[in-house]
Amino acid sequence: MKVVLISQNSSPGILIFRRDLVRFLVSLGHEVYCFALDFSVEDKATVSGWGAIPVDYTLSKTGLNPLIDIRDTFRLSKLLRSLRPDVVFSFFVKPSIYGTIAAKFAGVPRRVAMLEGLGYIHTPSQGNISIHKIALQ
Repeated sequence: MKVVLISQNSSPGILIFRRDLVRFLVSLGHEVYCFALDFSVEDKATVSGWGAIPVDYTLSKTGLNPLIDIRDTFRLSKLLRSLRPDVVFSFFVKPSIYGTIAAKFAGVPRRVAMLEGLGYIHTPSQGNISIHKIALQ
């Protein structure tokens, strides 16, 4: 079975929070693709070492432009359509929303989304106060 995990970041999203899941799925013989926005060369090597396939994709984590979100969802859908996974598991807010929509458009039969944590606007800023964050609240 082909399994796609869609995260907004490689660490902690994939490398810490989903490490055991990825290794377990690979040990069962599944083909696992790990999507993230910010894979470094080292991160890709780590994921590949687990037997999974790291994949870069684009999504504006904090952007508010719906046209960019539509464009990114369309691109993600095309990528998923080319891979033809059996299941897509998305986590974090934007990947859960747009990843699930993209998987639906791509014809993925099973789609799972998990929202976790407080989210960007509810976590404390370190140092600078963001006008963007204030506007979202």
